[in-house]
Amino acid sequence: TNVIRNGDEFRDANTTGLVFDVADKGNNFGASGRAIVSNVNTSEGMVTGLLTELDIAKIRGNWQYRVGHDFANTTYDINDLGVNFRNNFNNFVAGVSYQIFEPTEWFNNYRISLTARHRRLYQPSVTTGNTVNMNWFFATKSRLAFGGNLGYNSEDKDYFEPRVEGRFVRFPSSLGGNIWISTDYRKKFAFDATLGHRQSFGEEQPRYNFRFSPRYRFSDKLLVVLSSNGSVRHNQFGYIDQSETEIFFGQRDIRVLENEITASYNFDPFKAIDLRFRNFWTVADYSDDVFYVLNEDGTRTITSYDVEANDPNRNFDIWNLDLSFRWRFAPGSEATLLYRNQIFKQDNQATLSYTESLGNLFEQPIQNTLSLRITYFLDYNNLTAFLKKNS
Repeated sequence: TNVIRNGDEFRDANTTGLVFDVADKGNNFGASGRAIVSNVNTSEGMVTGLLTELDIAKIRGNWQYRVGHDFANTTYDINDLGVNFRNNFNNFVAGVSYQIFEPTEWFNNYRISLTARHRRLYQPSVTTGNTVNMNWFFATKSRLAFGGNLGYNSEDKDYFEPRVEGRFVRFPSSLGGNIWISTDYRKKFAFDATLGHRQSFGEEQPRYNFRFSPRYRFSDKLLVVLSSNGSVRHNQFGYIDQSETEIFFGQRDIRVLENEITASYNFDPFKAIDLRFRNFWTVADYSDDVFYVLNEDGTRTITSYDVEANDPNRNFDIWNLDLSFRWRFAPGSEATLLYRNQIFKQDNQATLSYTESLGNLFEQPIQNTLSLRITYFLDYNNLTAFLKKNS
C-alpha cells in the first residue's frame, strides 16, 4: 500500500506485508505469522523498518501448545496507513491450553489457558518485564457464559514513559484479574458484566474496573444496548514534565467513566437506522501534591514542583452522537447517510465530579457533520460477462 503526497518537502510511504497461516495434512501442527516492511521517504532520505510475528502451535486435541516471537526494529513506522502505537520490541511467548469440543453434562464448551511472555527491547537489548496470565471461559447448555483471568506482571522497566532516549522508569510488580458473565442473547433481555482489580506490590496503587451492558430486543426489528464502564487508579505515577537535566513524575488518581447507548432499527434486510451516543470522561488528579524526579536507575526521589507554572491536572470530556441510515442496494454495495454532532472540553479542573464536568461540557459549542458515503462492489465475473455481451 502506498501514500504519495504532492511536493518535495512532504513524506511518502510504502508498506508491504506477507501474511501466512499453514498446517500439516493431519491438521495437527500449524504455523502462522506475518512480515511487514515499512518505507518512509522524506527530504532526508529513505527510512526502512521491519516487523515480524511467528507463532508455531499444536492445534489438534484437547491439549494445545504454542510458542511465538514478535519483533519490530526502531524504524518500523506504518502511521501513514494506520495507527502504530510503538515499535522497538523483541518479545517471546509460550502457552498451553485445554479445551473440549463435545458437550458435557453441564457445559457446551470450555477452555482454560496459561500464557507466559518475556518482553524485551530490540535496542538496547534489555529485558523490560515478564507476565504470566491464566484465562478461563465456560459456556453452559443454557447459553450462559462466564469466565475471567488472573495475571502477574513482574517489575516493569518502561523506556517510553520518560520521553527521553535511554532513560527508563521502574513500575512495581502487580497481581490482578477480572471476572465476567454474559447471559443468553436469544432472550429479549440479556446483559454482560465485568469486575476487575489489580494491586501493586511494595506500593499502594490499587486499580478497580467495571463494565455493565444490558440489552433489550423490543422486536425482531429493534434492539437497544446500554453500556457503562469505568476504572479508578489510586496513587498511580507518570510523566508530567522535564527540564534540561531532570525528568519529573507526579502521583495522581485517574478516573475514567464511559457511557454509551446504541440502537438499531431494521426496516427490512436491506435498510436500517442506527443510533450511537457516547460520553467519555476522564480526569488525572494531582491534588495530593506528590512529585518526583527520575533517577538514572529508574527509581524516583521526592521533589518540589511548581504546579502554577505548569499545571498537570487534566479533565477531559467528550460527547458524540451518530445517527445514520444504511441502504444495501446491491450485494456488497451500501449507501450511508450520517449525521454526527460532537462536544469537546479539556481543562485543569480535575477535582470536579462527573455531573459537574458534564454541565461544563454542554456550555461548549456543538460541532455538526452531515456526510453521504456510497460503496459499490464490482463483481469481476458479472463485469466481464456484461462487456462480452455488449462487445
